[in-house]
Amino acid sequence: MKFRRERLSNLIREKVAKIVSREVEFPEGKLVTITQVNVSKDLREAVVKFNVFPSDDKIEGKKILNTHRNFIQSRLFKTIEIAVVPKIRFEYDKGAENIAVIEKIILKG
Repeated sequence: MKFRRERLSNLIREKVAKIVSREVEFPEGKLVTITQVNVSKDLREAVVKFNVFPSDDKIEGKKILNTHRNFIQSRLFKTIEIAVVPKIRFEYDKGAENIAVIEKIILKG
């Protein structure tokens, strides 16, 4: 079952990334990337993690993604052939920020 969740997570990540890059408009100079998707054990929910460049626009990025969530969800339903498409929820991925902080600490040390 874990293998199925991993495959579904990867598939949703690919599809959401395409939908976001092609069909969701962000203000000029903003770049949003989908970094990871975690599907729940019961396959009913998918947490979609994203990054925003510049990173100080993460709140605006999440707001735009949440505004388009139903649209993205319906596109997923049309492109993924499974009985129930997991409900998506967006979360900012802090991984890149954490890496930058660690690099600064190492370079100072």
